[in-house]
Amino acid sequence: MMKLTNSDGKGSTGEVFTGNIDELLEVLMKEAVENTGHALDELDKDDKVAVVRYLDNKGVFLIKKSAERVADFLGISRFTVYNYLNEAQEEAK
Repeated sequence: MMKLTNSDGKGSTGEVFTGNIDELLEVLMKEAVENTGHALDELDKDDKVAVVRYLDNKGVFLIKKSAERVADFLGISRFTVYNYLNEAQEEAK
């Protein structure tokens, strides 16, 4: 059982318990989309960059094959995920 602790930016913390890494990845991807304030099918490029940034900050891209899973989830190519990741990292500088 994995435990994920996060903050919603308002001082409260929540815990999510998952049975495996795939479930953890799914929870984080859904959480990232929710943070944009839009539905998955309404995300524009800036929203998708924000999702990739959020996932990168959570360490998602350290998980094997996570870029492919994120690409499938967002309906973009793996190459585009890496481009968004580079863009998000450039914005952070």
